[in-house]
Amino acid sequence: VGALEAPLPGYGVEEVLWQVQSHPGKPHITLNGTVEEVYSQLLEINPNYETDFGTIDQRVERFKRDDYSVEVTTPRDLTKRENTICWNFQATIVWPINSGITYLRGVPGQPTNGPGPGNCGRVSCSYDSAIWWCNDVSVQVYFFSFCLNQNPTPKTLPSFNTIADAAQTILNDCITWKSIGISGQRFHNDNWNAIVKGDNC
Repeated sequence: VGALEAPLPGYGVEEVLWQVQSHPGKPHITLNGTVEEVYSQLLEINPNYETDFGTIDQRVERFKRDDYSVEVTTPRDLTKRENTICWNFQATIVWPINSGITYLRGVPGQPTNGPGPGNCGRVSCSYDSAIWWCNDVSVQVYFFSFCLNQNPTPKTLPSFNTIADAAQTILNDCITWKSIGISGQRFHNDNWNAIVKGDNC
């Protein structure tokens, strides 16, 4: 992880932890790396993984049928933080990002990022195109009425679909008919953000 450069100045890099199931009916295990690396590990651990759980394409189709892809946000939940910034990173081509989104939707599991504020994990990377998510969470520690410091806390999301939704929103908001590439950042009001950018992989 030390060789990776964080996408944001002053941020650290953490390997994202995945809580995933490798065999039907067995306890979840913890793996780390990008979604592509985790999927490869699952196939090594269980050569029948795709038979047991379905291929990526099958899982994505099931996901679409179950209609979990849209995160419903009521107007009262909208804040200034919930926004997208376009073209603030090195641009990348679109199709590997779409592929990464497909993997993120297809592999079940809960992502955990390192203590915030200021840690990022690379959840997908192929063909020099990456999806990152960054933990901005901190908890203020008080002694009587004095705030002593910020207590860094890890961040766990309900599923990797949440990051896939953020990456898809970046594509939707930032791509234009004359775009030859894409980059962007999606901020969420529960203190995390996702990044789509060019990278080395």
